[in-house]
Amino acid sequence: MVRGLSPDDPPEIMVTALQRETRDVMLVGHMPHLDRLLSMLTRDPLAGGFPQHGVVAVETVDGGVTWRERWRL
Repeated sequence: MVRGLSPDDPPEIMVTALQRETRDVMLVGHMPHLDRLLSMLTRDPLAGGFPQHGVVAVETVDGGVTWRERWRL
């Protein structure tokens, strides 16, 4: 458990941490946090939301400033 992944944590904590990360990472969390985090990373509030019991892969587009969704299950 790390700060920034609890259901009531502000997603900005994890966005900041991810912008500094140089490795591939997997985040495991809960709703509604994952939904808010995905919206912040992709800057698309209408991206369809995070699927319940699902997985969403995102990647950086320009060195960690902008993210885009690659796939979802």
